[in-house]
Amino acid sequence: MDTKQIQKQLHDMLDTDLQKRKQLLESGSLFDGYHPEMEQVHVTNSKRLEQLINEFGYPTKRKVGVEAASAAWTIVMHSISNPPFMKKILDLLKSPHYIDEIEPRELAYLEDRICTLGRKPQRYGTQFDWDENNLLSPSPIENLQKVNELRMALGMSPIEKQTEIMRERARQEGQKPPGDYHARLTEMEDWARKVGWITKVQ
Repeated sequence: MDTKQIQKQLHDMLDTDLQKRKQLLESGSLFDGYHPEMEQVHVTNSKRLEQLINEFGYPTKRKVGVEAASAAWTIVMHSISNPPFMKKILDLLKSPHYIDEIEPRELAYLEDRICTLGRKPQRYGTQFDWDENNLLSPSPIENLQKVNELRMALGMSPIEKQTEIMRERARQEGQKPPGDYHARLTEMEDWARKVGWITKVQ
């Protein structure tokens, strides 16, 4: 498989993801939990990307161009039903081989997402969810006093500004808080255990 074929595969995978998201958004069912049709797209794309990486290495901008690399990154971030894969990619991209290939901000987002999905505090405040007051807010943060310093070092806006941006984006997309906050927590907990983010010893 040559570079153009890899680029096409990545573009096709991302297009499938975005088309399904658009379909579910238009039907009003996108934000009603993790829709099984959306999850199936994410699972399929994750498996295909893992195969590509095993054969050709991680598709960086230098290898496949900006657009295809961006598509690969989105697929990784959406691979939430595949904990081993996401953790493997984080370890891979932190290795010396990729030190000059990946934006530090991208690693921050991936690290935060892995922490949040594993029910651990995030470092950079990149992950958001609805809180018990029906407000879209940062998921638990490891060190609130240090978070803006960490964000500034990566060129991110302060957490307060990012919270405003995320809430406005949610409003524009028609996102709404869950009808039953505690029921949703239970549903998320069950899902996290099912796919392996939470193990029995936790």
